Amino acid sequence: MRRRGAARGRWAALPAILLLILVILGVGLAALNAPVAPSGAQGERPLVLGLDSGPVPLAGHMSVYRDETGTATMEALDADPSVFKPLPGNFNVGYSAKGAWWLRIQVRPSPEGAGTWYLAINAPYADVVDIYAPDSDDPDSGNAPIIHKRMGGLLPVAARDLQTNTLMARVVLEAGREEDIYIRLSGARSLSAKPELWRLPSFVRHLTVEVLLVALALGASAITCIGALMFGLWLRSAPFVWYGSYVGSTALVFLYNSGFLPLILHGLDPTTVLRLQGMFGCLSIMTGAFMIRSIFCPPGRLRILGRAIGAYGIIAGIGIVVSAFGYYAVMAPGLMLGVLILAGIFPILAALRVWRGEPAAWWYFVGFTSYAVATFWFALVVLGLAEPSTTQEWGHQSVGILHMAAVFGGLAAALRAGMRERRALQARLLASSVRNAQDLERAVAERTAALEAEVRARQEAEAALRVAMREQRNFLVMVSHEFRTPLATVRAAITIIERGTETMSDRLRKEAGKIVRAVSRLSALIDTFLTDDLVDRASMRIEWGPLDLALLTRVLCRDRVAESGRTIHVNGISEARMVGDQVLLSSVVENLVGNALKHSEADVFVTLGEDPDHVWLRVSDSGRGIDPAEHEAIFERYYRSPTASSRPGAGIGLHIVRRVVEMHGGEVSVDSTPGQGSTFMVLLPRHRKLEGGAHGREQMLKA
Repeated sequence: MRRRGAARGRWAALPAILLLILVILGVGLAALNAPVAPSGAQGERPLVLGLDSGPVPLAGHMSVYRDETGTATMEALDADPSVFKPLPGNFNVGYSAKGAWWLRIQVRPSPEGAGTWYLAINAPYADVVDIYAPDSDDPDSGNAPIIHKRMGGLLPVAARDLQTNTLMARVVLEAGREEDIYIRLSGARSLSAKPELWRLPSFVRHLTVEVLLVALALGASAITCIGALMFGLWLRSAPFVWYGSYVGSTALVFLYNSGFLPLILHGLDPTTVLRLQGMFGCLSIMTGAFMIRSIFCPPGRLRILGRAIGAYGIIAGIGIVVSAFGYYAVMAPGLMLGVLILAGIFPILAALRVWRGEPAAWWYFVGFTSYAVATFWFALVVLGLAEPSTTQEWGHQSVGILHMAAVFGGLAAALRAGMRERRALQARLLASSVRNAQDLERAVAERTAALEAEVRARQEAEAALRVAMREQRNFLVMVSHEFRTPLATVRAAITIIERGTETMSDRLRKEAGKIVRAVSRLSALIDTFLTDDLVDRASMRIEWGPLDLALLTRVLCRDRVAESGRTIHVNGISEARMVGDQVLLSSVVENLVGNALKHSEADVFVTLGEDPDHVWLRVSDSGRGIDPAEHEAIFERYYRSPTASSRPGAGIGLHIVRRVVEMHGGEVSVDSTPGQGSTFMVLLPRHRKLEGGAHGREQMLKA
């Protein structure tokens, strides 16, 4: 494959080398055909006009004179025609800013060739063209006088006898009379002229075809320009964007070179139109440079050449500004030299791409080889090394169209190759994604199986834990009940002993009291554990029912008074109807009142209240109080305050209170200050629901 690519590269590079050789030969041949005839040449041949209605080319029937100072007059030259030298073809001297050039044409019409003719002077870059030719409003009067007419790039279109894209001057010729027509050309740009004589009907037909062709070319260029710009912006493709800009700017240059731009902008000052022509030319060079840079010098390749082309494009961009101020002629030679250098490099770069077998290489080779041909051809004419001709004009435009079409084909081929690469990459990514999805499915299946096994193991462990907890609870209940029977027996025996032995000594009575207190303490501890177990079992299911919290509180407080011998004040409402679990709420009252009796030596105050949605209970004592830092901790299971370590208890009572209250949708809180006692507040909803009310708490605090 490498050898075949190298062979293709050698064959592809051969046309570029041949092209350069042909260009060099063309330059040499053009130099041999200089526009000024050598000294001693024969005079020009008079043009005999016959039936031909045009175009009648004047090449070969002209002589030329260089006016170094630009001061010569037609009368002086007509008096001494020997200063003119025969011109073998059309006139072209390239850049000639000083002085002026005169053309002399001898015409001898036959009877069929007499009458009105129109002299068409195709001189696109001449600033001023002076025409001295016979003219008369009455062609049949004879002896038409010599009329001076002035037109050109610096003069308005209205100065022409026919306002067309070409400089047109009417000429009236008399049969059999030899006439001399003088044309004076001057300007700072390239000077060339291709004079022709036309009959009006023939010229109108020619103009119609030319307008049609130019309109088609400009329309195609506009569509290509807009389409390439939109496509490039959509795809974010720099080559397409620069290509569209290049086609549009080149179409503007073509519009001026064809002579139609001055017609379209006839309302503007001619100087302004000339400046626009220079700006369009610089814009075409700038966009072409950046287009070529984006094609041949993408990021990472041919960096030095890319920087050089980019710098050249920037210089051309500066030329746009310079041309706007009327100094295009200052930059034109340098820009043209750069165009010639690049035109010689691009076919070689395209041939190297063919050698490497890159996509779109052949398109680029054809496009930039044709570009080099068109550029060198145009440069030869502009530099005065080749004469202008109809073949040159249409050939240059045809090759330019081939260049743009081939470049567009190259861009499209490169885009298509990129799309193929992206599709191949997408296919590889899709295959990789499918493999990854399969691997992920396997991994998920394995992980799912592992999780299912883990869930089964956890369920088995939880089932075993529930069995163990149930057995533990059953054991606790069994032990508690078994302890209650002997404890009740011991207490009953002590009571009998106390009643039957009134003569018991103080010491024995004191010891009996210790036994009673120990039995009571152990019974309370057993009751606490049984209540905690009851709450654990009730958390799964509460026995809801109507109850009177005020009545329940008074009954429990009365039992506590009888048991402890202490004073408990019950205040507030006499009836507090609500819905709840009477057994669990009894544990709330017993624990709060029991704590108050245990941690205080003074009286205990119990207050009941209500609002439309809640009932509340408040238990106050005057004991040691609770540190604010412990207000939350005292409701935790098995927590005991350091200040209460000397008093009996297991740290479960307040935990049971909070759990029962929350199970009823209520709230419990404490208000306590060390040394000033404590107040526990319980807020319960009247009806069955799962949340308490802030309004009820406010009412309770106010009470």
